Amino acid sequence: MYTPAPNISSDSLAIAMNPELGFQCTSPIRCVGGKAKQVRYLTKLMPDKITHFYEPFGGGLSTTIFLIHTGRVKASNCHVGDLHQPQVNFFKVLQAEYEQLTLALLESRLWHGNGTRELFNQAVDQINEPPFMQAWGLYIFNQLGMLAIRRYKYCSYAQSIPQTGGGMIHDRILRLPAYGALIKGVDIQERSYTDALDDASKNNGFVFLDPPYEGFEQSLYGVEFDFDDFAERCHAVKDKCSIMITINDSPANRERFKDYQLFVRDVFYGMSKKNQGELVICNYQLDSQDYYLNRLGYQVAA
Repeated sequence: MYTPAPNISSDSLAIAMNPELGFQCTSPIRCVGGKAKQVRYLTKLMPDKITHFYEPFGGGLSTTIFLIHTGRVKASNCHVGDLHQPQVNFFKVLQAEYEQLTLALLESRLWHGNGTRELFNQAVDQINEPPFMQAWGLYIFNQLGMLAIRRYKYCSYAQSIPQTGGGMIHDRILRLPAYGALIKGVDIQERSYTDALDDASKNNGFVFLDPPYEGFEQSLYGVEFDFDDFAERCHAVKDKCSIMITINDSPANRERFKDYQLFVRDVFYGMSKKNQGELVICNYQLDSQDYYLNRLGYQVAA
């Protein structure tokens, strides 16, 4: 049973409310490696009952937003985050000041249309400013810049985006109040996946882990990541909480998680321009699991 759309006060930007939020649009921002296009598949393989949900590789919060909207978990029982401070700050501001943020972005669009280099440069200058202006800058940067780069001062303005109808799109900005109202009550913090695993192990929670894909961690994410240590930390708590991991299919990843359930499905990676295998790794089993796997096009990894 789906939850009703969140109530927004009549004097807010309630005209932005889209009753299909969570089905057509699952994140307010673009995100490298985001699960916006896959969340409908992945959530079918998540536990039937989720009391406490953890998403430490939060990104664009697609999974959290979808689970809340479809009634799978209460917003107050969601614990999400990322180690990328500007992105965490954006969602905290969206959560607390969605009306003001929406109006500020609409005003920027009034003067700059779908986007200009001047607006992009102003946004980059605000990335290290106080929370509200940082959130304003992050959104504009996200819509107008090169998606895979977080080194803001060295990122280029993607002129082709507004020229082809993208960028600061009016209807997309008007969806922000709906997202803000939806994530009211969500615990949003800068937190590591180790903290999430530790917390989940104490209350039998469910942890969704979408780490950088091996071989892409520097080129797409701009981070260093120890995949062997990641596997070991998952193993340490696998008997105390439910875990789902999505990661690229490789012999190394299959070996690291050989004692888990491994499913594989061809997934289109926008940055690589081709289909590649993705592993879905679970330490639990669902009722009617084979039925879901067949319907969703997943296969048990051989």
